[in-house]
Amino acid sequence: MIKKLFQTTATRAISAFLGLLILSINAHFIGSEGVGETALFNLWVSIFLMIGNLLGGSAMVYYAPRYKVSELLTGAYVWAMVGLGILGVTSALWREVLPDVRYLAVVVFFYATGWAQQYLLVGRDKIHLHNAASLSVNGVLIASLVIQYHLFRPDVRQYFLSLSLGAAAQWLLSFIFLWPDVKSEKFSFRLNFEVVFRLLKDGFHIQIGNLIQQLNYRFTYFFLDKWLGTGAVGIFSTVVQLGEGIWLLAKSASLVVYSRVSQSGRDVNAGIITFVTARWVGLMSAVAMLVLAFLPNSFFLIFLGKDFSGVAKWLLAMTPAVAILAAGMVYSHYIAGRGMFVANFLISLTAFVPVATLSSFFIKHFGLFGAIAVNTISYTITTVGSFMLLLRYVHPDSKAYIWRFKPDFAILREYVLSFKKDEDQSPK
Repeated sequence: MIKKLFQTTATRAISAFLGLLILSINAHFIGSEGVGETALFNLWVSIFLMIGNLLGGSAMVYYAPRYKVSELLTGAYVWAMVGLGILGVTSALWREVLPDVRYLAVVVFFYATGWAQQYLLVGRDKIHLHNAASLSVNGVLIASLVIQYHLFRPDVRQYFLSLSLGAAAQWLLSFIFLWPDVKSEKFSFRLNFEVVFRLLKDGFHIQIGNLIQQLNYRFTYFFLDKWLGTGAVGIFSTVVQLGEGIWLLAKSASLVVYSRVSQSGRDVNAGIITFVTARWVGLMSAVAMLVLAFLPNSFFLIFLGKDFSGVAKWLLAMTPAVAILAAGMVYSHYIAGRGMFVANFLISLTAFVPVATLSSFFIKHFGLFGAIAVNTISYTITTVGSFMLLLRYVHPDSKAYIWRFKPDFAILREYVLSFKKDEDQSPK
């Protein structure tokens, strides 16, 4: 388990680094306006992918050992086509709202079916192959960007094409990795309606929750584009992406908490490790943001280009939001570990209310500071709501560690060692 956790964390770290490299390349060649357009394009990809992935989302992990891979894939592919139909109808009704629909459709289809295949790899305990396919997206994307930006006049459509190629590479690689399982089942491609209905039921709750969470992070992009222009979207999305890179630690630590809680439930140690982990990932995330914010402006000019001069002040303003949500991720994973997925969804939905109702006013009157303020309010609601629910269900003896700082390192060390010991003693 520790080995797999390390591999997954390393994959995320590499993916985050490649994502920053892509950001740097785009910032230099297409500027803040271009970065803003790519951010809006990726937001629309996320929205339609939630629809296209209803049958091919993370619920696949649970069903992979229980049904034939070919049956699960058939349902995922059929539903991906339904998702493209919904995209087509949306494009016909509101074409001026969407970015280039051709590229959008290609990326959504390859992502929807490719991720279905990757989740099946996880469900079949082939996590290393899942990780390899995940890295192929950014790898191909970077190679394609570098070639196109040097051969042709830099344009945002070259990013759209590169992302399409990256999504196709992920799809192809994951299909190749999954092919032995498909082949061993003798090609029984048919719609199993029992599987379809179960995946639709589970996928609906998961994907709606994911959609609300994505909108919590990025819904402000639409109002920034409306009131301040695409360049402002580019600057703000850059700040958000840097913050999400720092969340890598919180996301990895949350997986450990999730594993512990799902195994031990209301165990006193599960509560202790949750409080200690949340405290430290929040603190370390704040420190990392401050380090970025106090880097000299020349660093950002070299890394991002002249359009992003002065971005440090926005990073400083975003520091509380990043630190607060880093801790909130740990709290929400405790809740998920107790099986209260609906509670997490309701908390995310509540946190979306200020984003939906305040964004236009705040951004119109306060600009980028208004967008940061709205996100901070939303992240705080998520974290406080998760924390209050955690206090209700955690073991009473764990609560003493909310403010007890001294033994933190000893607790973390003892937990990691016990985790390794349990793994060594488990049957191979």
